[in-house]
Amino acid sequence: PDAAKTWAWPERYEFFETTRLLRTGGRDPVVRREPDGLWRTARTEVGPATVRVRVEPEVAIHAEAWGEGAEAALADVPEWLGLERSPWSLPAHPLTDRLLREHGGLRLNDTKDVFEALLVTILQQQVTWEEAVFTWRRLVEELGEPAPGPAEGLRLIPTPRALRASNEARLVALGIGRQRARTLLEVAFVAKGLQRAA
Repeated sequence: PDAAKTWAWPERYEFFETTRLLRTGGRDPVVRREPDGLWRTARTEVGPATVRVRVEPEVAIHAEAWGEGAEAALADVPEWLGLERSPWSLPAHPLTDRLLREHGGLRLNDTKDVFEALLVTILQQQVTWEEAVFTWRRLVEELGEPAPGPAEGLRLIPTPRALRASNEARLVALGIGRQRARTLLEVAFVAKGLQRAA
């Protein structure tokens, strides 16, 4: 790896529940779950990266990264995993007490990538989950690039430039509805401004 880091296991933390929504479907080309952690690709300001997160429950979380953006991606890992968020604190009530018992280790996470979050969200509008997963995978496979590092089959999300270089007809051919294709293109044209605003 080009960089590596380890964090202590946080108090009352559930890794797999917290990271479940980082992945869009079982065959997401950007995030791959493993029995002991996950792989995730990212675009950083200094370049692309692939991160392998491996967990030792109740002990530590280890991460290794490959690519030009390895160091930058590792700096974002605590946000991806919700490591710096506090455990939930809710007022006493039978319902909230049950939620805390069942999901007390869940933390909020943040990929810090507004463009990626919008791509995933736009593809999920007014369609079934299965269709959203399918179009996400097709979009990444067609317009994304192979990710750095040793994990075969992982890809980077398309850049705003790659999306802008595409056109509505090509996106529709990937199975994306016309209105969603137009919205994706609009977001690609203002991606830098959205990231700065965030």
